[in-house]
Amino acid sequence: MPANKSCFIRYIIIIKALKHGTRNTFITKNDLVHIVAEKLDTYISKSTIDKDLHALRYCEEIKIFAPIKYSRITACTPEPGGYYIDGDWNFFDQLKKEWE
Repeated sequence: MPANKSCFIRYIIIIKALKHGTRNTFITKNDLVHIVAEKLDTYISKSTIDKDLHALRYCEEIKIFAPIKYSRITACTPEPGGYYIDGDWNFFDQLKKEWE
C-alpha cells in the first residue's frame, strides 16, 4: 500500500482510539502501537506512532490540528501517561473545513 494511504488509515485508527479515551482513562502509546498493528495486520513502531501523533497535532501540510491531550495520571498504568481527544472534535469536519 502506498505510504500516504497507509498514514491516512493510521490517522483514522489513532483518532478513533483516542476519541474513546478521557482525562482519566487515556490511551498509551503502547496501546496505540497494538491497536494500529492489529487493525493493519502489520508491525508498527513507537516511532511511527510518535510521528503520527505529531503530524495529527501540528503538521501545517495536512491541516488536521487534532486537539490531542496528554494526561500524566498514572494510577492504573505503569506508563508515564497517555493520550486522549477532549470534546466533540471531528476528524472529517476538520478536513472539510481546512480543505474547502
